[in-house]
Amino acid sequence: MALLAFVLRSVAASWREPISCSPSLHTIAQSGLDRAPRIRNIHLIASAPAGARQTGRRRATTMHRTTKILAVIAALGALPLAPASARPADPVFTPSELPYPFSAAVQVGDILYLSGDIGVTDDGQSLVPGGIEPETRRMFERIGATLAGHGLGFDDLFKCTVMLADMAEWPAFNAIYREHFEAGRYPARSAMGVNGLALGARVEMECWAWNPQGKP
Repeated sequence: MALLAFVLRSVAASWREPISCSPSLHTIAQSGLDRAPRIRNIHLIASAPAGARQTGRRRATTMHRTTKILAVIAALGALPLAPASARPADPVFTPSELPYPFSAAVQVGDILYLSGDIGVTDDGQSLVPGGIEPETRRMFERIGATLAGHGLGFDDLFKCTVMLADMAEWPAFNAIYREHFEAGRYPARSAMGVNGLALGARVEMECWAWNPQGKP
């Protein structure tokens, strides 16, 4: 509708004053004119009486302006139309079953962001006993359950951030970590030693998963 209104205003203006347009539209219009039939009535105007010549000039000017407008319309019609921009979907929050103020995961666009997880018991009040290895296995169980709740698995993870209470336990953590991924398809990962994790945990891991919302 906006284009139609512009065209109608342009046609009306062409009967009153010269056309003014941006350089890009001028180029489009000129390209259209180069392909439009030339007005070949100059010899008729020259041989006509003065009044007729003046009328002929006005008609030629009007035809010339109208041809410019039609060339612009034709060029605009050939341009690809941009798709209507849709409002992005609101984030979708997955509540955590633990008694703490955070979500288990949040879907934003095509990415599922998982909160950092540790090797806690079902009630979230304490850690599983045994240190780095039991805690790591329990942590992966919890992350796997969150992924499964969204129809995903570990293969859908593409970014992980690992926090270790003691970097000396990094090899033990890695041995369990690699069990959950296909070789050659490990997520991008950062690992760091930190001073203090929730409940005194030995390890915590935060993950991002690819979860396209347009998938069938």
